[in-house]
Amino acid sequence: MSRVRVATHAAELLHQIVADDCQGATSKSRRPRLPLHLLDQLREAVAVQESKRGGALTLQHRTLVGVARWAAEGSDTLSDQITLRNLLRGAILAYPARQKPERPAELVESLRNIELAQQRAEYEAMVSAPSRANQREQQWSVGVENWKRGSHEAEEWLEVRRQLSAIVNVGVSIVAVATSVWWAGGNIDPIWKTLTALFLSFLTAIAEVVLYSRHWDNARKRRAATSHGQMQ
Repeated sequence: MSRVRVATHAAELLHQIVADDCQGATSKSRRPRLPLHLLDQLREAVAVQESKRGGALTLQHRTLVGVARWAAEGSDTLSDQITLRNLLRGAILAYPARQKPERPAELVESLRNIELAQQRAEYEAMVSAPSRANQREQQWSVGVENWKRGSHEAEEWLEVRRQLSAIVNVGVSIVAVATSVWWAGGNIDPIWKTLTALFLSFLTAIAEVVLYSRHWDNARKRRAATSHGQMQ
């Protein structure tokens, strides 16, 4: 059912109707008495307006239609002003305020339990965060240690291969020098050729051992310097 918030001029006319009825002026004028149900509706609307202290006068649309029909039966000046067009001029529709639906008690309790569960989960996550961080740090440390151990083992195996290669090279060099001296001796006494080959092979072995020792010592120092720089 539509309600209308009338303009100021229409509100003054309706107030005049109520005032005239209270003073008994309707019976003296040339218009019939306002029906009781319309008068009650006007009085109620005026009382509501006065209780709001300056609020707009709000009536049902059918009440305004009834007042306009009643005024059309009269022949005085006020009746000529109370037309439906004049009453609705400047009026606006008044929509009732929507009441906020109340939530059932079961729904409120369920939402409260959900909120408490979320808060509890967030608290547990905050408490367990340091332990998870420690676990990740421990896993990282274990991984680094395994990587270092694997790298160290790989370096040791590479060093062993280098040493074996050096030993083989020294042996091959000794055999090559001895063979070369033996064949270069020609028809010389075999004893002298043998002694000469052994002596030169011995010198070759000493020279290569010294060279390889220096090479390994320098390589060891470079690796130590590199590892020390990485640790810093």
